[in-house]
Amino acid sequence: MNLDEKLKYIKLLDTLTDAMGDSEEQTPDEIRKELCELGFDIDGAEARLMKFQQEVSMSTKRQALEDARIKREKLRPIGREVAERLRDWSREQILDRIKELLGTYPAMTSVSYRDLEEKKDEDIRTMLEDLETALLITEDDKDDRE
Repeated sequence: MNLDEKLKYIKLLDTLTDAMGDSEEQTPDEIRKELCELGFDIDGAEARLMKFQQEVSMSTKRQALEDARIKREKLRPIGREVAERLRDWSREQILDRIKELLGTYPAMTSVSYRDLEEKKDEDIRTMLEDLETALLITEDDKDDRE
C-alpha cells in the first residue's frame, strides 16, 4: 500500500470517527445518508467488506480441509499397521485388550462389557482397531503439541 492509499484510508477513518461521534441520536439510515452526502460509497464499502469476509471464510474452510487431508494421509498407515498387528489375534485376546483399554482409559467406558460378549468377532476386531488407532492418534497429537 503506497502513501496516498494510506492517507486516503486515514482520512476515511477520521471522517467515519467524526460522523460516529455526532450520530448518537441518528438512525443507521440517517448515518448512511450523511456518509453518502460526504462522498462515501457505502454500498461499495459494504460489498468489499462482504467479499473480504467470504474470502477469509473460504480460506479458513480450505485450510481446515487441507489439515484434515494431511491428517487422514498420515493416519492411513497407522490404521493398516494396527489391523495387521491384530489380524491373527483370537477372540479372547481381542476381548482382553478391549477390557484392558476400557479399564485404563475412563473416557472409553461407554462400552459395556456385557455387550462385548454378544458382538460378532468382526465387530469386536473392528472396535479394537478403532480404539488402538485412536490411542496412536492421541499419542501422535500429544507429541505434536510438545
